[in-house]
Amino acid sequence: MSTLTQDADLSQTPLYRSIFDHFQRLHGPALDRISDAAEPTACPSRPLLAFTGSHGANNARSPQWACDGRRLALLSDGADAGVYQVYLSDTTDAAAPSNLALVTSLPGTAEALAWSPDGSSLVVRMAELDADQAGALGSDVAGGRAGRSSSWSPSVHARGVIRGCRSAWVVDLATQQARRVSRTDTNVWELAWLGNEQLLAMVSATPDEDAWYDAWLAALDLRSGTWRELYTGSAQLGRPVAAPSGQAAAAIEAVASDRGGIAGQVLLFDFANGAAVVPRALDLNGVDVTYLCWTQEARLSFIGLRNGHTVAGHYCLQSGMVEEHWNSPLTCGPLLPEAAVTRDGAFAVVTEGWEQPPTLCEVHHGRTRTITDFAHDGTDWLRARVGSIERAVWSGSDGLEIDGLLCKPRDQPGQHALVLNVHGGPIWAFRNLWQMRSPIVALLVARGYAVLNANPRGSIGRGPDFINRVLGDIGGGDAQDLLAGVDSMITRRVADSSRVGIMGVSYGGYMAAWLPTLSRRFVAAVPIAAVTNWTSNHATSNIGRFDELFFRASPYDPLDPYAARSPVMHASSQHAPTLHIAGALDRCVHPSQAVEHHRALLDAGAESVLVVYPQEGHGVRQFPTYLDFCSRVVGWFERNMPPTVHA
Repeated sequence: MSTLTQDADLSQTPLYRSIFDHFQRLHGPALDRISDAAEPTACPSRPLLAFTGSHGANNARSPQWACDGRRLALLSDGADAGVYQVYLSDTTDAAAPSNLALVTSLPGTAEALAWSPDGSSLVVRMAELDADQAGALGSDVAGGRAGRSSSWSPSVHARGVIRGCRSAWVVDLATQQARRVSRTDTNVWELAWLGNEQLLAMVSATPDEDAWYDAWLAALDLRSGTWRELYTGSAQLGRPVAAPSGQAAAAIEAVASDRGGIAGQVLLFDFANGAAVVPRALDLNGVDVTYLCWTQEARLSFIGLRNGHTVAGHYCLQSGMVEEHWNSPLTCGPLLPEAAVTRDGAFAVVTEGWEQPPTLCEVHHGRTRTITDFAHDGTDWLRARVGSIERAVWSGSDGLEIDGLLCKPRDQPGQHALVLNVHGGPIWAFRNLWQMRSPIVALLVARGYAVLNANPRGSIGRGPDFINRVLGDIGGGDAQDLLAGVDSMITRRVADSSRVGIMGVSYGGYMAAWLPTLSRRFVAAVPIAAVTNWTSNHATSNIGRFDELFFRASPYDPLDPYAARSPVMHASSQHAPTLHIAGALDRCVHPSQAVEHHRALLDAGAESVLVVYPQEGHGVRQFPTYLDFCSRVVGWFERNMPPTVHA
């Protein structure tokens, strides 16, 4: 059994070297080839697909075909690391992009682009370099290192001081001229064309990450420069798209925890009569939609989650009928399901599963055709070690059905040391992803642990009623769902009751700090980027609006539930030994949250270790930091709850 040292440098320890070897065997064979893919996009005129591939430095993304299929626009930071600009490629004579050229230089970093329906213009969403990055992407700044101030420059905050704006720019490709079309008092979160002379946008009055939760849908007339508010929802809005003619539009509405993490119902806006529009919610067979695509005037395509499956289909505006093309326990998309739609209505998806590395496929009328897979010797090596996956189902304390994905070692009967893994959000979900898109999970299973990736109430894929059960009850019913999941694993003799640990990131990190205050069954805890004091977090987070919406209370009310559900207020000498992990650059959950809980546990007489990574934000994402992170997490569990029990 390895032990965790508390040294700053673990690189010479046997545990670190074994974990280094694990990742070298996994990733080494892929260093000279494309090993992953995302953002598929289909050529509208030819049987061609473009996608963003992982190969060395990731300095290009967001490929978009023009309507004639002869040009491909994309974003690249090849000229200045972290600062993306728009490039254009001619694909007339070759399937591969050629003659890649900068379109024009725009201020800030480009985050998204879209072609006008007639192919004459591009609209680009630009972010100032110091704009907040979404928590799901690391909670740094949009420009990365390029967006950070000089080492001596102060950070100034005051009412009326506005920084980090996002704006809309239209580029006329005939003249190569660009003009800003959004107002300085309007922040643009998402963009789409509404015909050739209007834009559809998610906007707010200020650019702070808090403002996203109350953003509204608006239309911008490019001729007059006037904005028209279309819809202010009762929840969050995202993924606006429009029919090619601009006569109809759609967007997703749902309660969402994080920008970029929206999954819910689709609202349809009909502009044919030109009057004020009241949106209509579409019945898409109970799918929590995560991605929309409008490729034909009367056909709206979608992909999303339903009861643990990924579902893709088309909605016919004329008949109101839904045609499902894919319903699979596999999934796609690194954050949430995404797809492209081909000329004949097939879906191009990068499918993956716990034991299936990413594979570019075409799915059509229930049939799947592999285009190319990204497996290699490293993925084959890991597949032989990651064990099995199964859907686990149990009942919450109120009888509500709860599920999760149980990953456990293959061919190892008997009761396992169990790690309860809790997802962030809370409105998110674990899906059947390659390595669960969390290499630490695969690493733990390869070393003999069972990992229960639980989806308690509040998780997506079960409809709005399931999500709404967490509102006003942070750390309540969802916490009991998680404890019931552990009990279920013990009852089924999957887990050894004396060797149960917990880990999680973001809201999952909160649960990793909170659940050991409710139950003594945990013998090790690893909260990562965790809220531990809801009141102080409200004051230090860039998304303080989040806790107000989810608690449905004020942090300044002396009788509020903030303190009652804060782990720091319940520190005890009986608390599970806890390894706190935080990123110094985290804007969503300030690293002081980990410091507070670490101090509270030490004051109470419990065991606690605090690790703060200086160049990480919300979660640990970069190598070689990730090697150190894995060494500490594995060491913590192996010390407190070894994967095997010696006689």
